[in-house]
Amino acid sequence: MATSRPRDDSYLRTLTTLDAKRNALAADVDQLPDQPVGGAAKAATAAWIETATERELNLWTKFSDQAFIDAVKAKGPTTAYNSREAKIRQGAADHPWLYSPTIARACGPVFVEPAAQTGGLIITGLTLALITRRAVWLRRFSQYEGTDRLELQRFRTRLGLTDSTTPSDVRINLRYWTNASTYGLAGYSVWLFTAITTSPKIQKASQKLKVFWHGQGSK
Repeated sequence: MATSRPRDDSYLRTLTTLDAKRNALAADVDQLPDQPVGGAAKAATAAWIETATERELNLWTKFSDQAFIDAVKAKGPTTAYNSREAKIRQGAADHPWLYSPTIARACGPVFVEPAAQTGGLIITGLTLALITRRAVWLRRFSQYEGTDRLELQRFRTRLGLTDSTTPSDVRINLRYWTNASTYGLAGYSVWLFTAITTSPKIQKASQKLKVFWHGQGSK
């Protein structure tokens, strides 16, 4: 090892940037003997270092010699899971405002890529807007009690209905579209809230706010 372990916080203070911490750990990995660690575990750890968070790097930097060797061995050969985790970490690093690691892990391979998450939110939002608009117009048509043919035809044209459709005819479908809008918007709200509150930048800001309020409360 470049520096004896276990290291303390004073050593961490000499590593002033994230790259410095990564470089220090990478150097430690490079100096490990091939036995009992193995090249596959060293390669997997080197790949992980490039996407690890600062908190993880701090922890690994302060491991004892044996704990460090055990941690590297535990990384093992890169697996599909490790590969997905690497993508998630990279996505969080590249898109800290718009990417949710929580959603990426919960939805399997579907929303691992940042573009897939953003696209999913946009497409789902537009679809729900169309569903909600149709539900609103169906309700208006079902409640219309007038006999103005032009007004009736306006409703039919907007909703894509036949010329013989009456307000009472759409009440059967109204419940379906209303439920689709209500439950869809509820689910989308949860999804959007999770996406926002679990993005790296928001979580970091939240932690800072907690520290601030804790400091204010202790005064």
